[in-house]
Amino acid sequence: MTQAAALEARGLDKAFGTGAGRITVLRGLDLEVRQGEMVAITGASGVGKTTLLHVLGALDQPDAGSLRLAGEEVARLSEREAAAFRNRQVGFVFQHHRLLPELTAMENASLPLRIRRVPRGPAEDRAARLLGELGLAERLHHRPEELSGGEQQRVAVARALSGDPALLIADEPTGNLDDAASGQLLELLAGLHATYGLTAVIASHSSQVAASCDRTFRMEAGVLHGGT
Repeated sequence: MTQAAALEARGLDKAFGTGAGRITVLRGLDLEVRQGEMVAITGASGVGKTTLLHVLGALDQPDAGSLRLAGEEVARLSEREAAAFRNRQVGFVFQHHRLLPELTAMENASLPLRIRRVPRGPAEDRAARLLGELGLAERLHHRPEELSGGEQQRVAVARALSGDPALLIADEPTGNLDDAASGQLLELLAGLHATYGLTAVIASHSSQVAASCDRTFRMEAGVLHGGT
C-alpha cells in the first residue's frame, strides 16, 4: 500500500532582492514526502537548502506554488497563522542548538508544549521521556553550558519532537559535531524514526546523514534531482 503524503510541495518559487539584483533560489520546485519517511536534501553551500527548509516549515512564504502539510495549505498563511501552525505541526533542529542558557535540558525540551499552555507537569513528563530515549536521562536538570555539544543537540531534537509535530525539519543537524557525536545522533534519530514513524526533511553535506535517510535529493539550480 502506498503511504500517504505528509508534505506536498508543487511549483515552489522563491527569490530575493529587486531589479537586476534579484536572485531566484527556488524555481518551480516539487517535493513529496510520505508519512513516516526521512528525506535528505544535499547540495553545495549557498544553493538554497536553508531557504527550502524555511518555506517547507512555514518560516517563510514562497512567491508562487502550493504547499500542503498535515492536510493544510500553508503557503499563504498570515504571519500569525503560520506561527500557530509551526508550533502545532513542525519541529525544527538547526546546526546551532539555540537552547536557552538559563533553562535546564528538561525546561528547554518542554518549551513547545509550554507555549501551547500545556501544564508544566505533563509538558515536562513528555520532555523527560524524550530526553531519556535520547540518552539524557541523567542530564534532565543540567543547563546547556554543563552539556557537551552532542548532548546539547540531542536536547534540541527532544525540543523539536516534544510537541509531536507532523514534520521534523533539520538544517545541518550534525554540522557542529565530531564524527562520533554525529554517528550517535543519527543512530538515535533512526531509533525515534522506528519508534514514532518520524517524518523528516534533513538538509546536510554529510554522506553519513544521507545514508541514514530513506531517500536523498540533490538541490541544484533551484530544483531537486534524484530521490532514490
